[in-house]
Amino acid sequence: MKRRLLVSLVPVALLASCGDKAEDEAAGDAMDPASEQALNGELATDPDLAGSNEANAALSGTGNAAIPDIDKSPRAVEAARSRAAELVGGRSELVSPPSALSLGADGQPSAAMVAAARAAVSPGGENCGDKVEYTSSWAAKLPTAFPVYPRGNTQEAAGTDEGDCALRVVSFLTPVALEEVLAFYYTRARAAGYSAEHTKSAGDNILSGTKGKAAYVVYGSSTVLVLATKNNVLGFTLDTESGAYALTHPEIKIPETCLYYSTNEGNNKVLDEPTQKAIALLRDKYSQRYVGSLVADFHRNLLKGGIFAYPADQSRKDGRLRLMYEANPLGFVAEQAGGAASTGYERIMDIVPQQLHQRTPLILGNKHVVEETVAVIKAG
Repeated sequence: MKRRLLVSLVPVALLASCGDKAEDEAAGDAMDPASEQALNGELATDPDLAGSNEANAALSGTGNAAIPDIDKSPRAVEAARSRAAELVGGRSELVSPPSALSLGADGQPSAAMVAAARAAVSPGGENCGDKVEYTSSWAAKLPTAFPVYPRGNTQEAAGTDEGDCALRVVSFLTPVALEEVLAFYYTRARAAGYSAEHTKSAGDNILSGTKGKAAYVVYGSSTVLVLATKNNVLGFTLDTESGAYALTHPEIKIPETCLYYSTNEGNNKVLDEPTQKAIALLRDKYSQRYVGSLVADFHRNLLKGGIFAYPADQSRKDGRLRLMYEANPLGFVAEQAGGAASTGYERIMDIVPQQLHQRTPLILGNKHVVEETVAVIKAG
């Protein structure tokens, strides 16, 4: 059976794995007009292509877009709520999830989280994440039980059915309160026969469950702006009611104790031997937490202590991440927060850029762990 992974981001991210293909395709019939509008063309995320892609402008809410910026008016919010109520059989049928249990620093992921993470790697060991194509048509292939929230503004869509892979990624925004969105997915999940567990980790609400070999995970996240100046890193959280950012994380420093390592284990077989050895040492010492999003993984490690590694591999000797607008900004943040950032052989901030979209390997996080990892790679 193919594994399926579905990701939707609002302030909400929805993941589902191992679904029925016919059921997934049927989900298009239940999608709201805002999501259907997204199905107009290819969505480019490569910076080299993004400028020439009008569909991308539509989905991102920038430029002369077919999909306007999300409507936050009371009328629009009420319309979304009404449609959500219809999809669960009426407002009286909406059930809020139980109070969240805190996972804590050493909390173990639920069975649903594990199943969803495994969906990124096919049964044959393929790295499905490397096979995804970015086209908005994937927004119409979500499981019936977990459609984009009514009137949600779809931002990005990707997926693959290549080989044994079956991966879905759909990002969307909604102005409806997080509690109501979680209630919608909780109700839909229970009605479809899934279990439901409500937890909280690093400020994010997580709703997850399973049904046989199928699994889903809903993330309800907050919007955080991190500002780094010399020797000082500040975190500001968006207040959705006022639209203003409040200082919530003054003087951020990466904890001295490293808890997590974040890397794509599916790439391990294409790494050189020294890098495989370095990753193996991380695996032996720390718990893995890997979302597959550089910013999300780094932000967790910034607050809790950890190391992110996307080293060079045999097919990409120069790495996969952009130096100018991925590695450099986060490398600066890491250093000002007491951490370190390296390619595996040299300090990120010492590299003199040769071109705008130049790529690089990236290892960043706890300073002493980055230094130990780099030492293993250099030793050969």
